[in-house]
Amino acid sequence: MEKVLRYQGVRKCDDDPDPWRTTIHPGTVRRVLAYFRPHIRMVALFVVVATMEALTVAATPLLLRELVDNGIVKNDRGVVILTACLAVGLAVLGAGLSLVSAYISGGSGRWSATTSGFRRSTTSGGCRSRSSPAPRRGCWSAGCKPN
Repeated sequence: MEKVLRYQGVRKCDDDPDPWRTTIHPGTVRRVLAYFRPHIRMVALFVVVATMEALTVAATPLLLRELVDNGIVKNDRGVVILTACLAVGLAVLGAGLSLVSAYISGGSGRWSATTSGFRRSTTSGGCRSRSSPAPRRGCWSAGCKPN
């Protein structure tokens, strides 16, 4: 945090709580789960797709190692053709999973009402106050404006 502040990337007000020392109040996890309960299937699908995408990314270098070690070095044309086709198939599968992942995570725009309600109910003081129905513009308290 000090490095960010040293290079003036983010200005921190004196009355802002330290994010490293902030504790989670009792009942917060229950409230968060209540907001995301209607969307749990989409979240679970996103986790599955992201895991499969990560596995395809991790499998590609292993497949290429097999191509080099057992195909090219041993001069085995069958292994070269098979592993090259598998590498192409993995690349196509990875691209498809990336598109599906982007589509699912792009659906989070539909959940904006959920997340804004979540933000409004879980924050206190600082940028948003519970007394005002809408969040204030910007995060700058009085006397703490950027240069």
